[in-house]
Amino acid sequence: MAPWFLLFALLVALVPDDDDSDNGDNNDNDTSDSDDDDDYHGNAQASKAPLPAAGAGGCGEESVVRRQQPKRRPDCDVTEQQKMKKVMRIDRSAKNCRSQGLCSSMIGMRIRKQFGSQFFSGKVDGCDPIRRWYHVTYTDGDKEEMGMEELLRLRENNIPMTFAHGDDAPDRVLGVTPVTSKARGLWRACWKNARNQRSNANLECGVGGFQITSIYDANEPEYLSSANLIKSISAYLIDLGVDLGAAISHGMTPALPKDAPPSPFLEQYTVPASDPREGLHGQLGCRVRSGCSISAGTTLGVYTGEMLTTDEVYSLPSVQEAKRLGPIEFLQAEMNAESFTEEMNNFNAYNASLCDGAKLAVCAVNDSRGLMHRINDVRLNPMTPTTPHAMLPGGKNVEYVETLVCGLPFVFLVARCDLSSGMDLRGDYQDAYWELLRGLARRIKMMS
Repeated sequence: MAPWFLLFALLVALVPDDDDSDNGDNNDNDTSDSDDDDDYHGNAQASKAPLPAAGAGGCGEESVVRRQQPKRRPDCDVTEQQKMKKVMRIDRSAKNCRSQGLCSSMIGMRIRKQFGSQFFSGKVDGCDPIRRWYHVTYTDGDKEEMGMEELLRLRENNIPMTFAHGDDAPDRVLGVTPVTSKARGLWRACWKNARNQRSNANLECGVGGFQITSIYDANEPEYLSSANLIKSISAYLIDLGVDLGAAISHGMTPALPKDAPPSPFLEQYTVPASDPREGLHGQLGCRVRSGCSISAGTTLGVYTGEMLTTDEVYSLPSVQEAKRLGPIEFLQAEMNAESFTEEMNNFNAYNASLCDGAKLAVCAVNDSRGLMHRINDVRLNPMTPTTPHAMLPGGKNVEYVETLVCGLPFVFLVARCDLSSGMDLRGDYQDAYWELLRGLARRIKMMS
């Protein structure tokens, strides 16, 4: 027989609970609250996804109420050393190398490396400024990282580079060197202005980099458009070992070539007596090498030399030395210097306030390595006062293109047409140039 307290517990369990029965009646009969709730929330209940059927998730209804386990932290098994590497890791894409000083100046540098028996060309397109590693992508799509020492050893040519940063402009770029205090002041101002533009994230890519300041109308060949000229000049600079456009497009100051060798398809020659330009007989000129040809729109080189203002030509050492020999020798030396001086006409016009009346120019009278100043004028007898002057058949075949590279002004020479083997290069010196030389010649004649 069961103990009495067990019988008492059984009786208590069998007695009905009044509260539960009332709640049950209310739930069965009063549906107004639930209807109002559905009306208030619209069809929110109907839009819910149906519960998975038993067995659909392998756990029936239990799968609905079970909370998802927290995801495992990806670095929970990483050692402290590996964690430190993750913290120090820097995105080596070019955009994230911006303003990293000397390291970022290598962006765009071209290299050539041997793998087995074959050489491949590549370009620096990223850097890690902390570890000082550079990311290189080759023409076949392969990628590699290397240090600065190896990078400099693999450069495609031996042209020295300048790594100027901040507001200190480089002393020599693309064969042009400012030699007077006035020219150096303008040079620094141009550099600083372009640097500020490149550091402005609100400006579009390329601002403060390439800018064609020469203007050509619709009657000129299509390849003289700004877009095509930038492509042509970029190709020339890439041949020097640096893709400046790649660096400038990311707002960075690139490493700039100190020198600007002319096209290897050109050579210097002595103008023969058969040339209809009698005043050039025995003088030096520039022509296409035998067996070579150059396509229209190709950049031929840079007008290299010493940068100064037009009123400072007389201050060149060669002119000052001649001054001690006498007034005629002085005028002859000045005339010789003026004949090798290329004025930045468009730059001076657009930057009148910056130049404060001075006119920037490049003088090649002391430049023994350049070749672009050997390109002669297309006029037959420009020293005669009669105008207009007759010109060689076909006219000029090269164009002088003023261009800003990182804010610094240069004159690039571009082929106006296809240049065949042995063809003489000729440009247009403009009437003002010849008027100046004729004036100096008259003064020399009067003093003789």
